[in-house]
Amino acid sequence: MNSDSFQAAVSFEAGAPLVLRSVALDAPQTDEVLVALKACAICHSDLYYISGAWKVPLPAVFGHEAAGEIIDLGERSDGADEDLCAGDRVVVSLLRTCGSCSACRRGEESLCSSQTRLDERSPLRLFEGEQKGTRLFQGLRTAAFGEHVLLARSQVAKIPPALDCELACLLGCGVLTGFGAVMNAAAPPEGSHLATIGCGGVGLNCIQAARLTKPKTNIAIDPSEVKRTTACELGATHTYAPSSALPAEVRLATDGGADFVFVAVGNVQAMALGFDMLRPGGCMVVVGMTQEGETLSLDASMLATHGKTLRGSKMGDARLARDVATLIDLHAQKKWDLDKLAGTRFPFADINNALEAARSEGRLRSIVLF
Repeated sequence: MNSDSFQAAVSFEAGAPLVLRSVALDAPQTDEVLVALKACAICHSDLYYISGAWKVPLPAVFGHEAAGEIIDLGERSDGADEDLCAGDRVVVSLLRTCGSCSACRRGEESLCSSQTRLDERSPLRLFEGEQKGTRLFQGLRTAAFGEHVLLARSQVAKIPPALDCELACLLGCGVLTGFGAVMNAAAPPEGSHLATIGCGGVGLNCIQAARLTKPKTNIAIDPSEVKRTTACELGATHTYAPSSALPAEVRLATDGGADFVFVAVGNVQAMALGFDMLRPGGCMVVVGMTQEGETLSLDASMLATHGKTLRGSKMGDARLARDVATLIDLHAQKKWDLDKLAGTRFPFADINNALEAARSEGRLRSIVLF
């Protein structure tokens, strides 16, 4: 039995405004859940896909940083006791994990290489008009710019009723990635010199996570004064706007260079700048995604002669259920601030205005409410 039709914001043409259309989803099958969304934050990855900078088949529905309530679910394939049920409130993520591929067996769930039914064929289709029945690409494995989403069971993590979906949705990508970049990918010891380049939806969470490690310095770098101010409120000890003099300034503030630099913006110049700011033996963790085909140029001698390390981190090496639970606990203890990350709320009908706000300099996360 198919779900009833609902509204989704469809991308028919790269760079064009999204169009609200009636769509439908297949019914959940084994290891799948159907979620009625309450809120969806807008990530810059969505903006890149909508603009056509990252190519995917169109028409498509994007959006992936969301929260809502389970309304239906299929059986578990592993025969284990049911841990989810209709009515549960959940965070939604683009991460899909099988638990059995080589990456999952190594504990690297964010790099899961398995394919599910939902990877092979989108469950989303137009419900009316001349194109009725046309399959829509499930953007970022989620398609959360719609009132309902059909997902793999591994893509949701339960949240307590006390946590508002308007804030919980932020846990699905930006918070998770920034937290994980610091805690999972780097795990800096207490007293480290840390720096974050890019204080947007991911970088501000690098700053928050860095604060938890009790660093000696916690540097925030961003051209936006608004974002630098917010970074200070979330734990930054020093802030800078990018400049050619920045590496020297950071080396002065950190007794020779940062132990870890987190690059939370998809910009190769920022990555080169971050690598230059490292002390000998320091590590740069890159979570910002560039456009396809961009090349990073570095002084390769720094790797062997200065022992510097460069590593990438997909979604902060996150393990969804574990890390979301940790973040919820930190928020409940007032050790993690979600409120300062949330920008303007928009009704779903105004999603194109929400996208425009997300593109604006100095804005925090725009949030769409269903």
